[in-house]
Amino acid sequence: MTSRILVADVNVETCHWIAGEPTAVGSRTFTVFSPIDGTVLGEVSAGDAADVDRAVQAARTAFPAWAALGPLGRSRILDRFARGIVERTEQLSAVETADNGSLLAGNVKSTSC
Repeated sequence: MTSRILVADVNVETCHWIAGEPTAVGSRTFTVFSPIDGTVLGEVSAGDAADVDRAVQAARTAFPAWAALGPLGRSRILDRFARGIVERTEQLSAVETADNGSLLAGNVKSTSC
């Protein structure tokens, strides 16, 4: 079961994904604060040693199939991943800006010295 929070009007999952499956939001969480104004953005899952072990094992298990795809097969998957990022640029930018406190380039006015 996954959990979600709303950050900058974007629904964000708060769990980890390991081996293509969402992890349950455990008892260990941490609070994410906006560096802009200190408001709480939400509670997110804190990974532990067991999560790391499962993720490493999942990577080791997946590697032979990934390697067997060859450069062309891997490039198709990475291209699909990149298209997903491009398609969600506005949402990703809004969430990352809220999380790290930086300005979006489109919102910065140029000035001359």
